Amino acid sequence: HVLTRVANDSRRLDGILTSSMTRDAAWQMWRMGRYLERADMTTRVVGVRAAVLMAQSTAPDEAGRALRYDEVQWMGVLKSLSALQMYQRSTRNAIEATSVVRFLLFDSTFPRSVRFCLDEIDRSLDQMSRPDSVRVAVAEARDGLMSTMATTTDGADLDQAMDWVQSLIGKVNGAITDRYLSIGAA
Repeated sequence: HVLTRVANDSRRLDGILTSSMTRDAAWQMWRMGRYLERADMTTRVVGVRAAVLMAQSTAPDEAGRALRYDEVQWMGVLKSLSALQMYQRSTRNAIEATSVVRFLLFDSTFPRSVRFCLDEIDRSLDQMSRPDSVRVAVAEARDGLMSTMATTTDGADLDQAMDWVQSLIGKVNGAITDRYLSIGAA
C-alpha cells in the first residue's frame, strides 16, 4: 500500500511539473535526471532479471531438456518497467526473450527504453549552455548500448553488457554534474 502511494504520488508530481514548469535550464536538468534514472533502472532490470531468465531458458533441466521461456516471467519483467502494454502494441507477437530485451534497450519510441532515454538527454542538451563534454559522454553511452545488440541472446553476456552500459550511464551523470552542478560551473 505504501509503495503504491509513493508511485502514484511520483506520477502525480511528474504530471504537475510537466504541465506547469517553465521550459528553462531547471526543466532540462529535471528531464535529464529523470531519463538518467530510467535508463539506469532499465539496465538493472535487464541485467539482473532478464539475463537470469535467458540463462535459465538455455540451461537443461534434470532430464537434459532445455527449459522453455516462461511467458509469465517475461510479462513480469515488462510490467516492472511499465512496458507490457507498449511491448504488445509494438510487436503484436508472443512475448519472446530476445524481442523483450531489444524493446527495452533499443526502441526509439518507448519512453523507458535505454535508447529513448539517451536520446532525450541529448535533446535536453540542445537547450543548455556549452553541452559539448556531456554530449561526448551521451554519444559514448549510446554507442556502447548499440554495440551490445549482439549480446541480447545470451544471459551471461547480457548481464556483463548491462554492467558496462550502466558504467557509461554513470559517466553521463558525472559529465552533467561536472558541467552544470559543480562549484564554478557556468
